[in-house]
Formats: sequence, C-alpha cells, structure tokens
Amino acid sequence: MDSILVVEGDDETRDAVRAVLEDAGFAVHTARDGSEALALLRSERIALMLFDPAGINGRELRRRQLEDEALAAIPVVALTSEPAAGVDPVMVVRKPFEGDPLLHAIRAELDAAAAARHRSLLAAVSGVRKQMEKTINDLESVRRTSAPEIKRSEIKRRR
Repeated sequence: MDSILVVEGDDETRDAVRAVLEDAGFAVHTARDGSEALALLRSERIALMLFDPAGINGRELRRRQLEDEALAAIPVVALTSEPAAGVDPVMVVRKPFEGDPLLHAIRAELDAAAAARHRSLLAAVSGVRKQMEKTINDLESVRRTSAPEIKRSEIKRRR
C-alpha cells in the first residue's frame, strides 16, 4: 500500500483529502506545515507528497525537498486554489477538488515514478551484464593463451 503525505494547513481540507485517499486504499500521513512534512518525509516511506505550494511555506518545502538527495525523487502533486507559479510539481489539482481528478493525478504520478525506477534498474542491470560479458571474454582470452603452457607444465610434472 502506497503512503501519501498530505501537507495542508486547513484542517477541513486536510481531513477531506485524507478521507478520499483512505477510501481509495492509500495509507495517509498528514502535516500542517513544511516542518512537519520534512520530518515525515525523512522518517516514513512516503510514495507521494500532496501539498499546497501557496500554503504555509509550501514553496520552501518543495525547495528543501529537491535539495535533499534522499527526498528529491518523491513525486508531488500540488493541490491549490492559486496558480502554482515558481513550483515545479508535475501535476496540479485545483481547489476545491473532486475525488476522481485528485486520484487520477496521484495514480499518474505514482505510475510515472514507478516507471522511472524500473528504467533506472534496467539500465543498472544492463551495465552489470555488459561488464560481466567483458569479464567473461577477458577470462576466456586468458584461458586460451594460457592453456598451452598449462599443458606443458602438466606434462613435465608427469615425467
């Protein structure tokens, strides 16, 4: 089950978002501000952060998230009533929100993040495979050039 962090200063909005996400089967963590959010991002396995960039220190939260290598890859969705200028979330859901568009945006971001992780793993595996093939070829080359000498030494030992 994916864990979503909802960062929202307004209690009613935060509770409504939590209810929609829990009904959809997500585990939900909530924070009232950027400080609480950063603490949760560092202590919990968060799959996605939903936040209001126009809210209490939302832009600062995003800036600090992107500066932290361990947190930068966590995808975000902005939930805002104002334009999200100056913030680079991939997806923006406008307040007041409806459940379906919000869930669609969250699932799209989670899918995109999973695809990026898979591409990264495939690239790493491909690199390891190429290195292993090179090592095998090198060993085979050494075996071919050393084989006659080994046979001669074996013959000398037998006499």
